[in-house]
Amino acid sequence: INLNFGGAEFCTRRYWEFTGIGAFMATQRPTVNQGLHDFVPGEHVAHFRTPDECVAVCRYHLDCPGLCADMAADAKLHSQQHHSLKARGQQLVDAIARLR
Repeated sequence: INLNFGGAEFCTRRYWEFTGIGAFMATQRPTVNQGLHDFVPGEHVAHFRTPDECVAVCRYHLDCPGLCADMAADAKLHSQQHHSLKARGQQLVDAIARLR
């Protein structure tokens, strides 16, 4: 289980690195929607708010390695489709085209 702290108000590099390589991640629940937190809790990542929730999330997922593997694979696919350099480049091209 990879833990991401400090992502409640902003994205950390870990948020993108862990999901991009197909690693399971439990992350602090974002409190500000910056349009970047499009990973679905329970499908791509596990969220927690408090230290006690973090411990509970970790204990639960340690007992469910198959679920962790499935979520990590789904997060990797989502990252590749929406957050890769190629995907971001296309998003930029599309945004510029909408300005015309």
